[in-house]
This record gives sequence, structure tokens and C-alpha cells, in this order.
Amino acid sequence: MGNNIHYVAPPIREAILNFRCPSDGVDFEYLDSGLETLANQFAVEFPVRRNHDQLSSIDSRRGNSIVLAQNPERFVWQIRRDGMLLSRLPIYDSWGEVEELGRRLWAAYRSATSQPTVSELVVRAINELHLPAGQVNLQDFVRTYPHVSDSIDEPINRFAMNVGFPIAQPIGQASLTVAPGASHSLGSMALLLDITVSCRDVEAIEADCWGVAKQLRAHRNRLFEASITDKMRETFHD
Repeated sequence: MGNNIHYVAPPIREAILNFRCPSDGVDFEYLDSGLETLANQFAVEFPVRRNHDQLSSIDSRRGNSIVLAQNPERFVWQIRRDGMLLSRLPIYDSWGEVEELGRRLWAAYRSATSQPTVSELVVRAINELHLPAGQVNLQDFVRTYPHVSDSIDEPINRFAMNVGFPIAQPIGQASLTVAPGASHSLGSMALLLDITVSCRDVEAIEADCWGVAKQLRAHRNRLFEASITDKMRETFHD
């Protein structure tokens, strides 16, 4: 699946590693009582309220969760009855730092919850792409974007696109969403390129969950690189 490319200014707004477990596999009261032990594995400096508006990855429908945050490293750890989620907010440097902390926190979670079975492993990246100010053609910067008939003359003032497809190795599913983002300057345009890759092969995950995570990340990177142009890549080195 090719080598990973390291950019000087990567566009990743949020990088996510998500372990999902059967919801009936963890006693949340026991997990809650063990929070102090789990928190010692994570240098907590301030709490983050539930459903924090900056965190795209936090699922507001999951009531039984504990959310911890670390600053200035900008990691967020969500402990749930049905698994755990680790999120890296800007400024993103490398996946290595996510995996290093994820290994430690996952070991702590499994120890505190009697080693639950993993039903799904998810790797996700929310990329924020900033296009130059002025009139630009999307196709000059991205290869994956909504397209309407040439017979429609009216300008597009809003859009969202989501596509999904299977992956073979490991067996899983990929989802790619393109939507408008928040521009940082007048007249400029921002796009969100949200890529999620997941695996539900329980045997493969149990055998080597970090090997599976590496494969999922490679798929995520491949989809990202296939969705942008060299002109877009030039902006990541500014």
C-alpha cells in the first residue's frame, strides 16, 4: 500500500483510534470505581465536558462514558462501557505518538475491564484542507468531490458527499466524507475530508490488534493521497 508521506504541516484536524467492545462485556460501575487507576495512566490536567464541540469523534449518544483530556499535548481519552477512544487534536505530528499512548491506555483499559473482546477496531482522520482565496476549481486541488451535471448552471452553495466501500486486507469497511469546512480568511474555501477505516474481524484483531491498526492506517493514507492533487500537497509544506 505504499510508503507513508510525512508533511511539514499535515492537514489532520483530528486523528482517532477507536476500540469497540460488546456493550455487555464491561461493568461500568466497576470501571467508574477504577477511574483513578486509569487516570494515573494518563496525565490529566483538565476535564473535558461531554459532547465537546471540538471533538467530532465523541458520540453524544453514549451516556456511560468518562472523558479525560491532556494539555498541551492535546490528547483526549474517552473511556466507555463498550470500549475506548483516543483522539489527537492539532497540532498533529505523527501516528507514532498516537500508537505509543494508545498501547499504554489500551493495556490499562483491558486490565480494568477484565480484558474484553474487541468487536471492531477503527482508525479515522478528519483532514481540513484550505484552498487559496479567490475563485478556484475544486478539481485543481482534490480528486474526490461532489459533481453535478454540466447542464446545471446555478452555483453550488452547499454540499456533502459520503461514499463507502469494502476493504480486503484486513476485511473491513472504509468511509469517505467530503463537506465544507470553516475557512480561516475572507474569500478562501475549506474542505473537510473525513476518512474512516474499520475492521470487524475479531480473530485478526485479537491475534494482532496493532498490526491491524497499521493496515487500517495504510488504507486511510492511501485513500487520502488518492483524493488530493499535487497542487494541494504543496500547501502542506507551507
